[in-house]
Amino acid sequence: MDDVLTGEDNLIKAKDMQQQLISLFDRGGMELHKWSANNQSLLCDEMKESDYSFNKETKTLGILWKPQPDCFGFNLIIEQSEVYTKRAVLSQVARIFDPLGLLGPIITKAKIFLQKLWLLKLDWGDTLPLKENTEWQSFLNSLKFVNLINVPRWILSEQSISVELHGFADASELAYGAVMYVKSINSNGGSEVKLLISKSRVAPLKFVTIPRLELCAAVLLSKLMRRVLRALKLEVSKTYFWTDSTIVLSWLEKECKDLKTFVANRISIIRNLTVAEQWNHVPSKQNPADLISRGMDPVKLQLCELWWSPSFLLQPKMTKCRDSSIETNDLYIRELKSNPSDLLSKGIKAESLLHNEGWWNGPSVLQSDELPETVCECSDPDEHYLPELKSKNYKDDIELTLNSNKTFFDYVVNRSNRILTVVRILSFLFRFISNCRNPESKRKGPLTSEELSEAEHYLIMQCQFEVFSAEVTAMMSGDNISNTSKILNLSPFLDNKGVMRVGGRLENSQFTIFR
Repeated sequence: MDDVLTGEDNLIKAKDMQQQLISLFDRGGMELHKWSANNQSLLCDEMKESDYSFNKETKTLGILWKPQPDCFGFNLIIEQSEVYTKRAVLSQVARIFDPLGLLGPIITKAKIFLQKLWLLKLDWGDTLPLKENTEWQSFLNSLKFVNLINVPRWILSEQSISVELHGFADASELAYGAVMYVKSINSNGGSEVKLLISKSRVAPLKFVTIPRLELCAAVLLSKLMRRVLRALKLEVSKTYFWTDSTIVLSWLEKECKDLKTFVANRISIIRNLTVAEQWNHVPSKQNPADLISRGMDPVKLQLCELWWSPSFLLQPKMTKCRDSSIETNDLYIRELKSNPSDLLSKGIKAESLLHNEGWWNGPSVLQSDELPETVCECSDPDEHYLPELKSKNYKDDIELTLNSNKTFFDYVVNRSNRILTVVRILSFLFRFISNCRNPESKRKGPLTSEELSEAEHYLIMQCQFEVFSAEVTAMMSGDNISNTSKILNLSPFLDNKGVMRVGGRLENSQFTIFR
């Protein structure tokens, strides 16, 4: 038996639901108790004193809920010591249960510290160096202030007529993250902004430029917004996406074919989840995601208005902003494909060609004193990069191919370590071959049981032939198996589908070979 968590928009509906629940459980001989509500009227006088609580704190799905004044809180237990290990640090961080990311900047700071310990290559039982040990002690001392933080449970305003979702993304050298807010507008024109959810990730150990991390933050925000819209049972009128990176905003206006692979792939994800017109620019000082990308001490976060409710969102109208100098930004240009031959293949207007320095002066890389190193090196470039030339030793090429131990079957099997995945891959391959041979009767839709069975039989036959090739070859030609074979005593034979099976006493049973 678990707790019942529910609520209603007004007191009348809440009382009606309460009576329905009491009546329903009473039919099953069960009595509801341990009532907790944010309104005293829902706690009847007939209830026993031990059956209800109005001022007492209670846990709701692991989160501390204070019925009065109807807010979420935290009750962290901090174990302090003079010396800490990496295991102790991880244990303390894991105790911060915050599924909605309400303490996002604090958690980010803990994640960054854990990554620092990872770079030091410490074992789990190793004590922290003096500098890191002092830093962690200071963080734990400030962590006790988390218990003083109260987050309102009710995210809307009274008599709200419109609901907007605002998401922010930002990145630093150490981490990137996204945070979302709910803006509710009431009938009088007033509005309230409440923190809803946040998510953060530490930057990868491999160096990544800040604009690329900003782009990763934008992807994270896009995915987070989609999840919230699916889970939130509210009619959302508008959704806004905010970033302080003008480079990311400019990339969003570019075609993916003009961008390098890393950027193009992520821009494609963002476009599939959002609309370009939803993205806006926000100054860094007004971006609350800046806090989650850098981390913040609990003492400062408790009083940080920018995190809990950005004041600029209360403005009735908000406009986009662009940096006019973005086209000359080196970090922006670096992610654009700059091969002048692209102009020949794609075409360009005369006016644009007139001011295109890449066409008239060549790529900027040619103007530097040192040219970049070649990506690919080959001892004989003519043989590998000029396929129209005749091979110098055609016979050797044939022998090399025939002597290769890597087969197509090996390639397919090594694609996954799950047999079901391999069977499905083979099924799609067989379907493709069948559709090519018989275009009039193409197979479509989900894989059928017959197709999966065919692929499974092929997989079994190939595996058997790879291990028992001599035995299978002998049985296929009608010869006897060698006396030195390890499976001779099992009386192997081939069924009507070519799969090797074993005989023995099972031949005398009532079952067929397929059971």
